[in-house]
Amino acid sequence: MKFLERGLLFDPDDRQLGYVQKIGLYIQDASLRIHHRWEQLSMLAYIRPDMLDDYLTLNVNALTAAIDEIDDDDRFIAIYAGFIHQKAFLEDIDRARAKMKEAVGLLEQLRGKLMPVGG
Repeated sequence: MKFLERGLLFDPDDRQLGYVQKIGLYIQDASLRIHHRWEQLSMLAYIRPDMLDDYLTLNVNALTAAIDEIDDDDRFIAIYAGFIHQKAFLEDIDRARAKMKEAVGLLEQLRGKLMPVGG
């Protein structure tokens, strides 16, 4: 999308660029949330056994919050995408949203597996 944004720099309808940039920020926000959750969960091997239940409980709560926030990001992306006219942007947005949904599905599976242990 960054490459495609350059084509909008001289577009008379400067709102398109603004919408695309806002969508980019929401995609980046969701990506950071997903990455941060993976990072936190990758630490399981380093948690002391006596603290594992607490760590898992906190991660279940954080996973729930991250999933909800990523869903919010996706809703804002859908709203702004409704104002985008160029097919190339819409295709990139659809790919990003599909990746987000896939990652949320994995996070939900992890939350389901952690819930009995840390919930």
